[in-house]
Amino acid sequence: MIELRLSGGASNADVAQSLGGAMSSVPAPSRILPVVTSAMRASGVVWYSCLYVRASGPESLVRAWVASDTPSPNSAVAIGWGASLNSTEDSVDSQLTAPDDVTFTSPADYDDAPEGGSFDADDFRALWIRYTLNPDSTLVPSDQFTIRVEGAPSLPVNTQAPELGGYAQFGQLLGVTTGVWANSPTAYVYKWQRSADGVAWTDIDGETASVYFLQGTDVGYRIRAVVTATNAGGSSSASSASSAVVIPLAPTNTSAPELGGTATVGQTLTSSTGTWSGSPTYSYQWQRSDDGSTGWANISGATASAYTLASGDQDRYVRCRVTATNAGGSTTVSTAASAQIATASVPPSVKAFGSGTSPGESSTTHTISMPSGIAAGDRIIVLCGADAEGQITWNNSTLGSWTQIWNVMHDYTICLGAWWKVASGVEGGQSMTITTALPAPIAYQVYVVSGAAAIEGLHAVSSGATTSIDPPNLAPSWGATGQTLWIAGGLHDDDTVSVTSTPAGYANQNYTKRAGGLIGLVSARKSASSASDNPAAFSINDFRRNIGFTIAAQQA
Repeated sequence: MIELRLSGGASNADVAQSLGGAMSSVPAPSRILPVVTSAMRASGVVWYSCLYVRASGPESLVRAWVASDTPSPNSAVAIGWGASLNSTEDSVDSQLTAPDDVTFTSPADYDDAPEGGSFDADDFRALWIRYTLNPDSTLVPSDQFTIRVEGAPSLPVNTQAPELGGYAQFGQLLGVTTGVWANSPTAYVYKWQRSADGVAWTDIDGETASVYFLQGTDVGYRIRAVVTATNAGGSSSASSASSAVVIPLAPTNTSAPELGGTATVGQTLTSSTGTWSGSPTYSYQWQRSDDGSTGWANISGATASAYTLASGDQDRYVRCRVTATNAGGSTTVSTAASAQIATASVPPSVKAFGSGTSPGESSTTHTISMPSGIAAGDRIIVLCGADAEGQITWNNSTLGSWTQIWNVMHDYTICLGAWWKVASGVEGGQSMTITTALPAPIAYQVYVVSGAAAIEGLHAVSSGATTSIDPPNLAPSWGATGQTLWIAGGLHDDDTVSVTSTPAGYANQNYTKRAGGLIGLVSARKSASSASDNPAAFSINDFRRNIGFTIAAQQA
């Protein structure tokens, strides 16, 4: 608001001392003009009176002009601003002398009026009125004129930027203060903006409150608020600082991770990640527990998605803790507990081996000796070949009960039998007796296998005399589970023959011949995890009738 005051007068409180506001119409002689005498009318006179303009609040483009309400050819009125703004008003008497540095004009409207500049609250500036009475005037003191002073309030000016509050994460609430403004804003309007780089900003449609809920589309962007302050002079805007890059919510698990593999010492367990929201990365920590439900403890160094079970895990339980992480945080979920960890299953291996021959030219009774070092639970396999007509008779009354694998005669020339049993532990170093239908030499081999369960085998007779012993293809009932011990070999007649090659992949060949007895027994072995095996042939250096065989020992 702008006030007009007579020099030394109070603000609007006393109309006798004040012109009453930004627009006044007063009788010129009674408030501004001197008392007009006859001499003054005869000679004419120029009279100067001082008013003061005061602003009660910031104003810009303040202008003043004067116009006669009762124009007279006998007088003229002009107006001019004092040199500078003042913090107070001085009491200045009307005078006949022109004030220093004041330029007088007679504008009739605001556009042509001289500018008094911009005012802060309680600024004063002198406004001089020049009244000219022409010579020989017939003026009577009844002239009136209007003094007008108008200005535009200063725009709001931001002196402290708006400030954001809240956490820059999807689903969280941001708020903004108005900031601090000069020039007394009367209203505030808010606008929210989004930026990928903190430089170029785009308005977020429809968001005009002082708070803003962060959306999924804000993730990866920065957010700021623009506050527009308004007063009578207009509007100004100021922006808050940028938020941090908006992060997503921490990952949420929608499908738990699962274990895969066999819960046996030496085997490898794997963990899936499960299914998550929030596009996370994953880390792993394996744990073990005595009872599978409490006391879970981290396994040192076990931080991959796969874990090979160690001896320390035996009879205990393990699980995997999967931690999913993104910019919004981390969430951890565990797999279910494994089954109780079983003892490591040892692949079958040949623990001991024995072999021998029996002349038999004048006897049908033959002795087979067991190697030493046989323990309870071992599997004993006996291979026995005879150069004779008729099958071998197995004496089951010696050393317990045996299971026959086969007992076959080929072309009334050679006979091959195979038997196995689970050792009781007393067999080592002992012997047993078998019989043949006719007196004949024999050759035998004894395999003692540890870590085995079932024993299965097949035989195949040659078609006449050949130079190869071809073990048959064997597919045991347990398939490819675990490691299988494979034993391949064959029986041929005539001890003058030699074995010249062994099937590929087979090793530890044993060749037992009855010198002068027309019989030879050969075998070799390997370990492999396969559902079947079809060994290549053993080569011999002459054409002979033969019987090939393949035996499989299942891993316990």
